[in-house]
Amino acid sequence: MTIANMLIPLAMAFAASSVAAETLPLSWDPPSGMPPEPIEGSQALLLRAPEGASVLVETSGLTPGHAVTVWFVAMQTPENCEKNPCSPMDAMGRPEEMNSVATNAGGTVVDAEGRIRVSAFLPVGEVAGSFYDTRFTDPETSEYHIVVHDHGPLIPDL
Repeated sequence: MTIANMLIPLAMAFAASSVAAETLPLSWDPPSGMPPEPIEGSQALLLRAPEGASVLVETSGLTPGHAVTVWFVAMQTPENCEKNPCSPMDAMGRPEEMNSVATNAGGTVVDAEGRIRVSAFLPVGEVAGSFYDTRFTDPETSEYHIVVHDHGPLIPDL
């Protein structure tokens, strides 16, 4: 499946509204044990509109055969962050002040070349499975952290 084919459903969700799009590099986070620098061949395409936010994550440099999840974290009041951009501590350590939403955006198994491709849509309103009791109300002004979490080797019997 091509990137264009994956973007069509994301774009259709926003067909009737104004959409802001940005492409962001993905970086390792400190708990990964990797240096906090951009991951070669990786990016996240983020689309924002009044109805919600969509993301398409493509990354490389992961361990083939590992199970990974992608997480949508939105700080709806980024002006409350201690610095700009917001830190992971702002996002997850001060959720009430940030009006944070944090929820699973999907998962997959890393392919033989160490790559994944995951897309997700986070609609406004109640967020099923969110870590916090927060409604998603500000998709256009939120600051987003897209997190890729490696769970280790796939366990086929699960």
